[in-house]
Amino acid sequence: MVLIDSGSTHSFLDEKTAKELNCKVRTTFPLSVTIANGNKMYSNSRCVEFCWKMQGHEFMADLQILKLGGCDIVLGVDWRRTISPIIFDFYKLEVTFEI
Repeated sequence: MVLIDSGSTHSFLDEKTAKELNCKVRTTFPLSVTIANGNKMYSNSRCVEFCWKMQGHEFMADLQILKLGGCDIVLGVDWRRTISPIIFDFYKLEVTFEI
C-alpha cells in the first residue's frame, strides 16, 4: 500500500518491504523522523532507485528506510516535488497530476 502523505517532508520504504524485495540499500547519515504521535524514529539507510507501479504508471525514487508497519511506501514532499503541480481533492479523496 502507498500513502501520499501531505505532512511528510521525506519519502520512505518500509524496512520489511525493502528486505523482502532485496533492495539496493545504502547506509546514510541518521535522519530523525518525528511521527504522528510526536515520537522520534531514525532512518539510517536508503533504498536507491526503487521502482514501483501506481495506477498503471511506473515511478522511481530514492526512499529512506523506516519501520512503517501500516503501509509499504510513504510518499512525501521530496517525491511530490518531482511530479508537481498536484491537485488534492479532499471531497473525492483523489490526487491528480500529469506525468
